Amino acid sequence: MPMVAYLDLLGFRGAVRRHNGSGLALLEGYNAILEVMDRDLRWAKGQEPTQIQQSRNAGGGLRWAERLRHITTFLPMSDSLVVVSDDANALLYMAAHFLAESALLNTHRMRLPGYDMRACPPLLFRGGIASGDITHLRQLSIEHEESTLRPNVIGPGLVDAVEIEGFLKAKKRKGPIVWIKGLHHFGLGSETLVGPCDIEGYSELLWPNAGVWDLDGSLNPLQLDALRCMAKQGEREWRDCPDIAAHYTGLHDLILRSVSRVDTDGQAVEWLKRPCEELL
Repeated sequence: MPMVAYLDLLGFRGAVRRHNGSGLALLEGYNAILEVMDRDLRWAKGQEPTQIQQSRNAGGGLRWAERLRHITTFLPMSDSLVVVSDDANALLYMAAHFLAESALLNTHRMRLPGYDMRACPPLLFRGGIASGDITHLRQLSIEHEESTLRPNVIGPGLVDAVEIEGFLKAKKRKGPIVWIKGLHHFGLGSETLVGPCDIEGYSELLWPNAGVWDLDGSLNPLQLDALRCMAKQGEREWRDCPDIAAHYTGLHDLILRSVSRVDTDGQAVEWLKRPCEELL
């Protein structure tokens, strides 16, 4: 059964309405992440199976390529993204990797001189993941005098994934958050990071690595601090708009849940207890 992820960019509609260029800045950042994903997907598709197997046996980094080879559709649509795969682990890892890349881009932007969070908002996504039938098709797109056949997807799997995102929005769940429906159907491996939810039948997608764990498994405290700074800066910058500020509180909470999930010696949790005022 195909797996479908639907991710929606938070704050895009409000950014466009503010008429200060922040909507365009969000799409430019989104495109930058898509370029990274496109590069990774093309690289993975070009690897020979024997290369991937040899690297896996040696503990090498091509295990990432092995996952990506199972991604069948990666479809950006305006401020949303649809990903389809026939492998649950591949899809969940891809979605989590996409969110982690978003976090890394956000922290990079924050370090630029003269950074203005209101003019260039961080990229935060909310979404849903479900299983269900999917039909791939191509639809005619017309721009001026040129017509092009563009890919599209339709099916119960996509409908369910979109409904999960809508459910989270209706419940006013803030911050970057992705829920998974019917996790017990997915046959997940031990490397996939998921966490429990307060509603039966759903699980939460956490961030493997999330930019705070180095390849050898050790904590990267500088990146962890950068993510926390972004969350706290967002809370302060938008304190006059509590609805927006809540997204950044949600980001900080997600970082804590994700790090705590894989923190075997308590090192990261102790680091997280440091007051954020020391970091800003």
